[in-house]
Amino acid sequence: MRILLVEDDEKLSAIIAKMLEHESYVCDRTALAEKADSKVQENRYDLIILDVLLPDGNGVELCKKWREAGLHTPVIMLTSRVATIDKISGLDAGADDYVPKPFSPNELKARIRAVLRRPEKTLHEELRCGDLIMNTTKHTVHRGGHLISLMPKEYALLEYLLRNSDQPVLKEDLLRHVWGIYSRTGSNRLEVYIRYLREKIDEPFDDPLIKTVRGKGYKISDE
Repeated sequence: MRILLVEDDEKLSAIIAKMLEHESYVCDRTALAEKADSKVQENRYDLIILDVLLPDGNGVELCKKWREAGLHTPVIMLTSRVATIDKISGLDAGADDYVPKPFSPNELKARIRAVLRRPEKTLHEELRCGDLIMNTTKHTVHRGGHLISLMPKEYALLEYLLRNSDQPVLKEDLLRHVWGIYSRTGSNRLEVYIRYLREKIDEPFDDPLIKTVRGKGYKISDE
């Protein structure tokens, strides 16, 4: 799952990014409203964490602009401004949640989980393909009733395949969503992790789920 973090406090941004990566999220970061707007136009994110006060703009106005343009990506706003009127402004602009600073990492993680599992966002808590089940809240994967232990990148790769099940996913998209926009990771690295996944979720079972789509990438399907 890919998250855009828009925060100009470098220390706080680094702390949040490290926390997100520990939870198997891919995190793209920027400190500027203009760059955040460009990233949203160029990439698909599952969630945006947006500071209100930015050096070149206002997060509330940016969120409002995205909503008016038809963007439905969940937005959690961060701010040191705790007045009720400020919270109302953020929520009225289309934010899904509003987190005042300072906050604990556990609180932010809980807010993220709550926003991402809202049914209207179509980001389901449980993802399935045949007898393979991923619970995105508990971060567990089972197949045929057996618990499968995955490393963070393996988990992120499998989650993205499951969220796009039964359709080919380009190698370029997998690299961006699992390793991030600035990663220099190449297709060889991706193929290594696909092999790791197959060893854990396919080889111990009768029916392989991960398919290679020649000339494109991969897909996960039970057909």
